Amino acid sequence: MDASLLTVSQSAWEKVLNHVENAVVFIDSKAGECLHWSVGLNSLLTRGSLAVKELNAYKYSQEPIENAEKAVFITVGPYSSIQVDLCDIICQSLFKAVILVTVPLNEPHNVVPGLRNDLLQWMRVKSGKSKEIHADVLCFPYFYAPLTETIVMLPPFSDLFPPLDLNKVKSFGGKPKVLSLKDQASTENLALSLDSLLNQISAADVVFSIGTLSGAVARALEELPSVHIRRKIAKHRVSVVIIDRTLDLCFPASVDSKCFLDKLLCALPHLPDHTNDIAINMSQLAQVTVDSTNDEALFPGCLAHNDSMSQNIREWLLHKKDRDILINLHQILRSKISPGCKFATRVKPEALEKDVRQFRGNMEKIQQNCGVLQIALAAVQALTGEHAEELELVLSTERVLRQNVATTENKELAGLLPQITKLLTERHIRGLSLDALLTLLVLLYSLIGTEMIFPLKEEVQLQAAISTALFEDQEYPGLVHDILLPLEATREKVDTVAGHVFAVLKAVSHTRRDLTKYRSVLKEQGQSMPAEYTPLLQRIMKDILDPSKPLIPDMSCQSTGLKDLLKSGFSMLLNKQQAPVTQHPGDQPNLLIVVLGGITGGEIRLMEECWSGSTQSHAGGTLLLASTRLLSPNDTLQAVLRSSPQPL
Repeated sequence: MDASLLTVSQSAWEKVLNHVENAVVFIDSKAGECLHWSVGLNSLLTRGSLAVKELNAYKYSQEPIENAEKAVFITVGPYSSIQVDLCDIICQSLFKAVILVTVPLNEPHNVVPGLRNDLLQWMRVKSGKSKEIHADVLCFPYFYAPLTETIVMLPPFSDLFPPLDLNKVKSFGGKPKVLSLKDQASTENLALSLDSLLNQISAADVVFSIGTLSGAVARALEELPSVHIRRKIAKHRVSVVIIDRTLDLCFPASVDSKCFLDKLLCALPHLPDHTNDIAINMSQLAQVTVDSTNDEALFPGCLAHNDSMSQNIREWLLHKKDRDILINLHQILRSKISPGCKFATRVKPEALEKDVRQFRGNMEKIQQNCGVLQIALAAVQALTGEHAEELELVLSTERVLRQNVATTENKELAGLLPQITKLLTERHIRGLSLDALLTLLVLLYSLIGTEMIFPLKEEVQLQAAISTALFEDQEYPGLVHDILLPLEATREKVDTVAGHVFAVLKAVSHTRRDLTKYRSVLKEQGQSMPAEYTPLLQRIMKDILDPSKPLIPDMSCQSTGLKDLLKSGFSMLLNKQQAPVTQHPGDQPNLLIVVLGGITGGEIRLMEECWSGSTQSHAGGTLLLASTRLLSPNDTLQAVLRSSPQPL
């Protein structure tokens, strides 16, 4: 299967761009992120749009566009989420033509007429009964952000995260947690989006899932009427495996990644209103002083650029070693500014920063090499920033804790939590943030699962230390304060929040409790060797690609293959009982992995390495990877804290 998700996305956006000439374009942040990674914001301006505005009625009222006759609204969210803004913007304007561009809808023939009537009704508020007004609703599949030809993120679902079941800790064998109405709506919309993506690549899919939320998405996908029609005419056979992120939070909570993309995400802030790109300080190329990437004196740089060189470098960020990336960036920049010069064989971040400065003031060279220069600056800032010392301390602590877990011979892990309790009390002296230590705890509890336990006394002491730290750090709020604590909380409320945080950590350790093969992420190496952490996604990939096709009891198959239908049909005719036919995701030549809740660059790297040596790859098959967002350790903590009901 020759499928370029980048090309498919660009084709979808090309259809959108055909409608923006002489129009004011309003776009929501999630659609803006998809545009950013596909064809870039500048494409709207080069195709003749009058202006590009955020789809926000209040902001537009502050800076309206006078005498504009045409408006194009681009959104990837549900209609209900933008309906008020749409109404307010249209009602205060004199648009003669309005186009609402949205992602594929379920039963569009029933939905689109109602949306069009809404638009016309709002347009008549100022134009009266004018016959010159026109409204249209267009549906295009532009809902994903292509990082590479085969890797996409899904910004419309960046907030979707498998909910943690706090009640699961208290009772064994209880009913699974029921999804909230919001999550149910998100699963239905995600299923519709996945169906559209599979339709774009002409895929006849067999759907598998591991996890509660993944199962809900798989069932919703299977229930769509369009699925069966698509499978009849599709050209390519694809296994779709949907996986819950919460089953293994060790990798995304860790700062110990060999993938350079993970280091960038860990060290640099997100681009404003984005979940998959970073904000890069560009002051080294400008003749201004910028205190931080959030300083509005200078636009931040980013990773998303459409030129082939930048796309190649993004592949390097996933697969190459730090040293090789620095050398390659050095060679590219030196060859651009001083053709024919000699290259260094060893490059430090300071040397690469010096290479970038050679471009200062040369606008022509900066424009020609804009993408490479921004990525080079990102590498420099990730390796030399103020955060480096804290990350090094967290990394050393993480390695010690993981080694202690791996080498223990007892089910009760005594002595580990007091190490973190001590770090909590000494965090300011050591230069550690509360967020960093809580992320370390997420990693630790996900690592041990239900196979090991901590002494109750040590857990009580740890919870008390968390409560004290939360109370003391109210002047320096972090993620826990932003998400769970009101301003100037009393000690009683802080104790309640600390108890909730600890319940969340216990729930993290119970996410794999109902699994059999994948209950533990620690793999025994033998009597004389310590157990080794093996990322769950890597283990699943190996089992999928194993030529012997081992049984995967934790994986549910939601689809019924053609052979199964025929066999069950014949059995019914003959009135015989037929044993269910077990399908394996390795039966199909192509594979799409979808991770709900986010993924890291390191996990992408591991899965692609597994695929490259597989029989399917050698036979010409294609691996496609999709997730709701890229994750850093900080993002992981934030998602975990938001994944359960708030205590206050």
